[in-house]
Amino acid sequence: MAKEGQGIIAKGEKVIMLFILLGSLIFRLYQINETFIGLHDWSSADLARCAKSFFTFGFFN
Repeated sequence: MAKEGQGIIAKGEKVIMLFILLGSLIFRLYQINETFIGLHDWSSADLARCAKSFFTFGFFN
């Protein structure tokens, strides 16, 4: 049980979590503006387009 004035997560754990989140963000944004090359990339782009259309307009539109 946490004592009064203390958070559930320790300060050291918060620092570690921050480094993990920043590291994952850096890896995710690496070459984000590159063009799609290869069949698998175009497939992913087409699926993302379909998902966006479904989210925007719904199933029957």
